[in-house]
Amino acid sequence: MRWPARLGALALIVVAVLGYGYWRAWSRANISMIVSDMSGGPNSVPAFVAELTLRDAAGRLLAKGRSSARFGSVSFAHPQHGSCDAEEASAATSTEGRAQWDRCIGEKFRWQAGWVKEVSSLDIEFAQCRVAGIPLTLRQGRADWWLWWVPLPHIGGDPLTDFSAKILLDSVPCQARTAGFYE
Repeated sequence: MRWPARLGALALIVVAVLGYGYWRAWSRANISMIVSDMSGGPNSVPAFVAELTLRDAAGRLLAKGRSSARFGSVSFAHPQHGSCDAEEASAATSTEGRAQWDRCIGEKFRWQAGWVKEVSSLDIEFAQCRVAGIPLTLRQGRADWWLWWVPLPHIGGDPLTDFSAKILLDSVPCQARTAGFYE
């Protein structure tokens, strides 16, 4: 093979590898949302379980989620596969459990990618409180999609588009402070 042909073949391989990584990141989404209670002062505390409903600009339901009482992180449940919590727990104890978790979380990431860019507001319910129509902007990032092929545990891996938001509430009185980007 001649030099130009080898260089062309190498360029084609690089473009194919990076194109695949970009497509994977574009078609899979991870959503990181935190719900925090600001009624105790300037430091936010994830202190309650809340039910969230994400809506598009027309007010149509996109997804329902629930925040954890311990950390305030929100988990969305896929209509058929759920939140993948049981699969995640079994992934640590068996190879079959890991395979089930991989399938479940893959389906969840593809499902989330189908609607997350349409989110424009949220409704939230906690304790005796319900706040509807809170404007919501999610931060989007694809920082390391091009490293998907690196075979190291903390670099590379399945490329995803990350969406994040922090929701600050006052539980007393029942009202939203802000909903949007992480600080």
